[in-house]
Amino acid sequence: FKESCVRIKNEAGGFAKLIEDDYKNYRNSMSILADKQADRKTVIEIISKSRDIDIKKLEVDYLENTRKIDEKDKKRIELSAQKIICNSNIDTIQKKIDSLIVTSEKNDRIKRYIQYSNELFEWFDRIYQNNEKAVKESILDSVNTIFKKIYHGKRSVIINDNYQIALSAQVGDTQRLTDESKGLETVKNFSFIIGLIDIARKQIQNTEEIGPGENLKMSIEPYPLIMDAPFSNADEKHIESISRIIPKIAEQVILIVMNKDWEFSRKALEEKVGEYYIIEKVNNSETYSVIKGGNKYV
Repeated sequence: FKESCVRIKNEAGGFAKLIEDDYKNYRNSMSILADKQADRKTVIEIISKSRDIDIKKLEVDYLENTRKIDEKDKKRIELSAQKIICNSNIDTIQKKIDSLIVTSEKNDRIKRYIQYSNELFEWFDRIYQNNEKAVKESILDSVNTIFKKIYHGKRSVIINDNYQIALSAQVGDTQRLTDESKGLETVKNFSFIIGLIDIARKQIQNTEEIGPGENLKMSIEPYPLIMDAPFSNADEKHIESISRIIPKIAEQVILIVMNKDWEFSRKALEEKVGEYYIIEKVNNSETYSVIKGGNKYV
């Protein structure tokens, strides 16, 4: 029995320390678990309180965009194959044309006409490409100038080859597209419209400077700008910023706004209003209304 006790004691050496280490690991894991649970609770509260974040919609949009990318890739491959076939057909037809042109002096003259036409086309195309690049750069510069007067964050507006606009932000060394709220989307679209108007006014001024006499000047006249609900989804701060810019857009601006939005824009626009009208529903109807007013505001 004594020998058995000695053997058991020897085999149990270090057992107490092993239990102590395991207990410390257990306590440490419980502490980490509590921290993670607290972080999870905080994230859930942030998501539940935010009105702009719709996780389910983001997931649906992600899957839809992934599907569209796959479709575009397949279409790109198909078009590339068709392009190769078309180029081959063009070469074949061109060789046939060349062989027919050399058959007579008349065809030689036609060949020269075609060469002249091709040269003219390339000349006009170069001018168009250069002008389009300059116009696009001017639009981008004008739109971002307006955007920064309204929005004071770190985002900027970008324009693709199809003149579609989006917002981007500098992330490290790269420029990346960013999500946008309804209010920020309103500011972005407003900046784009005003940028286009600004470029158009400059083009008109340049045309007047080089125009052949008064007849051209008389044919170019300012037109009013009509905007329906320009403050939609914009918050109080952005409404005030937009309102300061509106009087500078055109010689005459006609706005259709809700009374609640007018209260936010009143300070900036009040002294600029010549006349105002009120649209009221007839017996609370959804389809019939009456216009009242025509009153002088200033």
